[in-house]
Amino acid sequence: MTGESKTEAFEEILSDFSRFYILTILYEGPAHGYSILNRFKKRVGKEVSPSLVYPFLQQLEEKGLVKHTIRPVGEKEKKVFELTKEGRELCTGLFKRFAGLVSIAIEPSLYVCAHCGCKVYEGGYRETIDGKETTFCCMHCADSYKEEKRLSTRVVKMKNMAKDPVCGMEVDEKTAKYKALHMGKTYYFCAAGCKEAFEKNPHKYLKM
Repeated sequence: MTGESKTEAFEEILSDFSRFYILTILYEGPAHGYSILNRFKKRVGKEVSPSLVYPFLQQLEEKGLVKHTIRPVGEKEKKVFELTKEGRELCTGLFKRFAGLVSIAIEPSLYVCAHCGCKVYEGGYRETIDGKETTFCCMHCADSYKEEKRLSTRVVKMKNMAKDPVCGMEVDEKTAKYKALHMGKTYYFCAAGCKEAFEKNPHKYLKM
């Protein structure tokens, strides 16, 4: 493809985009031609040619998708265009399809909130937790995530705790230095003295 044909193709794409955006402006409500030109420039940051806007409005009107009325605008009367029922239905379907295409295009690059699972389209909130940068949609989700993680860690830790049968102290099963096996069950102790006392007379402490 030559440089000239590439430019023509790009202009055609921009032209289609301009038509699409004109529809979004009309979808918001009635607008006259100058208003469409002005709103397009403000939102897109690029001027759209009247030679594209007015013929496109005429085409839409010929197809029954747009209608116009003459209304006073300031000191003058102008053609004000608005979508017909059929035009609004067409735009609704078109916008849904376009939204789906945009999602497909950007989905692979999206982050997912570690707490609620929603997709983070822009911005978001990041925090380093346990040495790993974690993405959230907002600070509220970050706080909720940390609280749930704290409670989960506490529950896991409590599950790992055993009671010393001699003194009654709670002992972490994973880090306990002293333990003894009795009748197929492991007992954990806080110190060597408790372990020795248990081994001498286990039944005494198991009855307590």
